Amino acid sequence: MIQAPYTLFTRIPLYADATGEVYADDLWAKDLALHLDYIAEFRICCPRLPAAERPNTTTMVTGLSSAQIIPLSRDQGWLSVLRNLWPNFAQVRRAVKATRIVHSGGAGWAFPLSYYILLLRRRLDFQWVMVIESSFWMKPTQGRVSLRQHLAHAFHHRMIRACMRAADAHIVTQSWYRDLFLGPDAQVHIAPAVWIDEQDILDAPPEAPRQGAGPARVIFPARMVPEKGVETVLQAIELLSTQLASAADPVLEIDIVGAGPLAERCRSFAAQDHGPVAVRFRDPVPYGAPFFKMLRGYEAVVLANRQPEQPRIVYDAFAQALPVIASRTPGIETTVTDGETGWLFPVDDAEALANLLSRTQTEPQALARMGATALDAVAARTHSRMHQDREVFLRTRLGLATTPP
Repeated sequence: MIQAPYTLFTRIPLYADATGEVYADDLWAKDLALHLDYIAEFRICCPRLPAAERPNTTTMVTGLSSAQIIPLSRDQGWLSVLRNLWPNFAQVRRAVKATRIVHSGGAGWAFPLSYYILLLRRRLDFQWVMVIESSFWMKPTQGRVSLRQHLAHAFHHRMIRACMRAADAHIVTQSWYRDLFLGPDAQVHIAPAVWIDEQDILDAPPEAPRQGAGPARVIFPARMVPEKGVETVLQAIELLSTQLASAADPVLEIDIVGAGPLAERCRSFAAQDHGPVAVRFRDPVPYGAPFFKMLRGYEAVVLANRQPEQPRIVYDAFAQALPVIASRTPGIETTVTDGETGWLFPVDDAEALANLLSRTQTEPQALARMGATALDAVAARTHSRMHQDREVFLRTRLGLATTPP
């Protein structure tokens, strides 16, 4: 167990009641509980909101009390960002002064808290762990890029690179982040973002894959936002339905699952007639057992990401012996091997995706083979194992004692 005082800095809010109990989003609560397993003096600097305001998707964080929270004001608009700029900086400074190990990342609206910590780096004595799990600020890899996106990309890239170079330990979800900010020879811990538990990983792939009769069943689970390539998927379905218009029976069944600004667009699209392609829109189900049960009803997962993040759903699919048909982005290329654990297509290329969707009907054995390979690849990649590996890395990299001082 890590004994040194350890503080995690994040924009993700926690909810606390009068008794000191703390609540968080379901997945965030799960992640925080694992931090507590190996960090003795854990604190968190983040927005703290009344428990009465917590949404239905929250749960109590076992082992964490409100006394361990250094509260920040929540930024919910540019006026509040300006109003909270100094008060939040003062709180971050207070938290840094009272800790030994600082843990922060490269995400958070309107800017990561790491930028505050960078200002404190020369004046205060602490060990700094930088964790890069996403890149919300990056401009799209394809299509039109606005001036605002160009400026945001340049600013955040420079600032996060400065934070990474000032930090003592680095944890990234993909090697591409290491190369971008530090170079290919840097010593970093690469820990893909895996949230599955051991009991949710299949023991073996299904014994009887489809033999070619009947339509293939695939699922497109995503937040319904442009960055997830929603329009590319819809265009691919239209192309495929045109190509196979003469087919008498359904060739493909594709379910679109998610919520977000484009949900109604997808719902109305699914209600239309697409000939040999049967399209259905479904609302999302809770992550965990219901979600994995849903995945088992398909033969492949479709992803069409337009930005370089590493989507969590890749490992979720692998855990259910499902290959992934995905856009060729840096985050996906580090997890999906073309022809072995899935098929890759160029970003925003609806025609290439349509061709791969067509292959799902004609090559069921290939899907089954890739699914089995994917299941082997995820065997030791559980959420708890990710934290165990992180503890070992931090002990080594920061020179932490193995017994209390």
